[in-house]
Amino acid sequence: MVLFVPRANTKHAASMAPVRYLRTPLVSDGNESCRPAPVLKYTPNDLAWLAGMGQLCCRGKSVAKRRRHTYVLAGLPKGYAGFDAPGKGVHHYMFGHPSGLPFRSYVRFLPHLLWLYEGKPRPCRCELCCGGGKKRKAPGPAEGSARFAPRVGADSAAPSGSQDLPVEMEVDVVEEVETGHAVYE
Repeated sequence: MVLFVPRANTKHAASMAPVRYLRTPLVSDGNESCRPAPVLKYTPNDLAWLAGMGQLCCRGKSVAKRRRHTYVLAGLPKGYAGFDAPGKGVHHYMFGHPSGLPFRSYVRFLPHLLWLYEGKPRPCRCELCCGGGKKRKAPGPAEGSARFAPRVGADSAAPSGSQDLPVEMEVDVVEEVETGHAVYE
């Protein structure tokens, strides 16, 4: 599959920034059985999460560096998967958290992702790990997940503890592609 990642603020494909791939976290607590039930008709969409989370992870870098490069995760943590909810508008959800609940936005997943990058040295302070969602036993592949119904408009709220997020974090760049696009396997 070919991944094209234009800079968010450009209108022309010719002005695409070089892509810098950030390594996938080495540790994960992802649960592959935590996925939306097929009856909900969610669409898998890891690419949106790879691009969105790459940009958020590097938001502490200087403005000049962010303008010169587009940052993309090389892969999601093991056991996690991004999905789009059906309906009006685009609603991205990240499934795989051990609680069985999805992250409802990039910003809400960021503290958990950074915690995974750090190697889980302390208790995670993300919304789901701190009880921001109702904790329950992780559902099996055909059960429980069907109970999740997305809340429309919930993505705009900042997660609890977001003021504690690091302003800058060094994440390893595994590959840089000067053409503005790359073959992603």
